[in-house]
Amino acid sequence: MLTDRPPSPTTPGAGARPRVLCVLDKHPLPADTGGRRRLWNVLRGISSVATGTVVVLGGDTEPDRVDALAAALDGWQVLALPRDPRRRPLGRALRDVGTARLPVHLARRDLSGWRAALAAELGSAYDAVYVSHPRPFVLVEELTDLPIIASIDDLEHVRRDRLEAERAADPSLGPARRVTDAAIDAADQRAWPRLYTRICARATVVLVPSPEDRAELPAGRVMVLPNGADLPIEPLRFIAHDAPTVLLHGQMLRASDADAAAFVVDHVLSEVRNRVPGTRVRIVGRATDGIRALGVTNPAVDVIGYVDDMGPELLRADVAVVPTRVAGGARHRILEAFAHGLPVVTTTAGMQGLDITPGRQALVADDAVALANAIASILRDPALADSLRAEGSRLVRERYDWTGIRHMVGEVVAGAVDRARTTR
Repeated sequence: MLTDRPPSPTTPGAGARPRVLCVLDKHPLPADTGGRRRLWNVLRGISSVATGTVVVLGGDTEPDRVDALAAALDGWQVLALPRDPRRRPLGRALRDVGTARLPVHLARRDLSGWRAALAAELGSAYDAVYVSHPRPFVLVEELTDLPIIASIDDLEHVRRDRLEAERAADPSLGPARRVTDAAIDAADQRAWPRLYTRICARATVVLVPSPEDRAELPAGRVMVLPNGADLPIEPLRFIAHDAPTVLLHGQMLRASDADAAAFVVDHVLSEVRNRVPGTRVRIVGRATDGIRALGVTNPAVDVIGYVDDMGPELLRADVAVVPTRVAGGARHRILEAFAHGLPVVTTTAGMQGLDITPGRQALVADDAVALANAIASILRDPALADSLRAEGSRLVRERYDWTGIRHMVGEVVAGAVDRARTTR
């Protein structure tokens, strides 16, 4: 690890538009997933008060993608570093976890090339650094004394628990893989909290999406920056359809979302159809063969796959079901449905981190029968559906409009820069 910091360059005087170096773990465009949408809106918030450079780490070096991001962030420079560095042997990485103070998937990578490139870039005049995930933080933490604004969108040690549960249900994994995964999980459960403590101690502010995430981190410089939704520009025009329609949207390549879809089709849909005959389910999102098979074996299921624009799907459905057992991307899907006037049925886990009152903005249920009852009640009761539409839309306008959230980001960056300038 490089320990020599480049001298802090002379920065513009007070009142000048600040320059920010944004180091991203993934490309934000197209903003077609919850994580990319959040990252893109954070960047838009930063660019509303600052100029600077975006550095994308690995995998997205195609010139057209670099040019598209530069065009979207007018006046910003965009650099894309080559693909992920080479992997180190797992055994050596596990031995080094304690000394390197890094989780396994970070300890396995030789990050020296990326770190050298960022050290060179930090030789230019910047006022602050934004890092989108823990890996960019690890790269820059000892390279600069500038203010660091850090995002932690998905607490990795919590996600490890989730992945462990998903792997336990995967019959394709053999004994050797399970032993290896158990060793990685054990090391990471110790390493991730240590890394979060470092981030919270060094960063000027740490942005997390929910109060529950904030509670997992050391007290201090942690700020809740909620997920949001874009409000439709034009008045909503609902699309006529023949049958009562339940929308199930997600990244079906993800085990947790695929499991939720199969659960709805296998255990909830028949209960709904007993109450509201003719009800259909539309599954939207990138799909595995297993998900596509649901549309073959059940004639009441339509597997649509990936769509560029979710708007028409949201406007042709009667209710959205978000039956997730974990939070994360569920928040984006719920807020998107609210913004389009679509009633929502979700779980206790799905509403985590959102200011939802069950029965007011959404119906909340945690087992198959209760989910079916909630869906059927919306399909059979227009007054209930209208009330949920109105309250969900109001909640997005008042609390979760990306326009206001981007303004919050701009205030965070401007405040961090102003405080740093006054102390120099």
